[in-house]
Amino acid sequence: MSLQLSALSLFLRLVNKPGLARASDLSALRARLERIAPLVFRAPPGAVFAEEAGPPHLLWARVGETAPGRAILYLHGGGFVMGSPRTHRHLAAALAGAAG
Repeated sequence: MSLQLSALSLFLRLVNKPGLARASDLSALRARLERIAPLVFRAPPGAVFAEEAGPPHLLWARVGETAPGRAILYLHGGGFVMGSPRTHRHLAAALAGAAG
């Protein structure tokens, strides 16, 4: 495990997880995740994003040139309760970059 991943894991266990256990306001938790995600997770260099307002709200991500007609459908976890295209954009870009 990388040093960066180890530090993130430690932060989540010591700071984030106890806060989640005490939380009672779901909208405040959602807002916190929206604020923190871009600071903690970074998209790969060269990632380009385009958003489409919904419903459903869509995020298109690519890294570099892509072949026409190719796409990956990624549905983030969270049970449609937590997270959004913005909180998972780094992962969508990483998948797009790996797929070419």
